[in-house]
Amino acid sequence: MRFCLPVCLLLSVLLADGSRAQNAPPPLRAVTQPEAVAQQFSLLGATRAFGSEIITEVMVDATGFLWIGTREGLVLHDGQSFRRFQHEVNDPDSISSNGIPGVMEDAQGRLWINTIVSGIVVG
Repeated sequence: MRFCLPVCLLLSVLLADGSRAQNAPPPLRAVTQPEAVAQQFSLLGATRAFGSEIITEVMVDATGFLWIGTREGLVLHDGQSFRRFQHEVNDPDSISSNGIPGVMEDAQGRLWINTIVSGIVVG
C-alpha cells in the first residue's frame, strides 16, 4: 500500500503533463484566385452512348479525342459525337474483347488497348 500511493501520484503527474492542449493552428488566410477561365462542361453519356455505367479508363490522345474504356467496349468521343467499338464475333477486325481496363498512346500515335480477355491490342 505504501508503494501504491507514490506510483499513483507519479503517474498522475506524468499523464497530466501530456494532457495540455496544443497550440491553436494559425488562422486561415484568403487565397487569391487567378483570373477565372471560362470553362464549358457537357454531360456526356446522357443518352447511354457508353453502353455501360462503369467506366474503366479515360484517355485524351494527341489529337484531342477522348477515349473511354468500359466493360462494354471502347468509346471514342470527338467533341461532337460518340463512336462505339465492340467485339463482333464474325468480324476479325473488331476489338478482341469488350472489357477495356486501359488505353494508352505511344510516341507514334498508336493506341495500345488493354482488353480483359485477349491482352493488349495495338491499333
